[in-house]
Amino acid sequence: MKPVRTRPASRTAALGGVGVIFVTGGFAIVAAGAVLLLAQSYGFHMEAIDWVLLGFVLALTIGGGIAMARFVRLHPDAIGEARFDTSHPEE
Repeated sequence: MKPVRTRPASRTAALGGVGVIFVTGGFAIVAAGAVLLLAQSYGFHMEAIDWVLLGFVLALTIGGGIAMARFVRLHPDAIGEARFDTSHPEE
């Protein structure tokens, strides 16, 4: 019989959180690109700030994913169910 693992594997836990960050960031980039393409069909063109904002979202997505992966690898026991102290001080 295999022993029961009490902590999630750091790589498995990291993939879940990092995946959410990348999916959310990717969706933001695709949505912004779609809006900009739609705006171009009405005669607008991309300004420098549009490229800066898309680059910022991309950098934030990659940086957030890397930060989340590092945190999960360093603190695998901090990921999972929340633990609250429900004792009352007067008890």
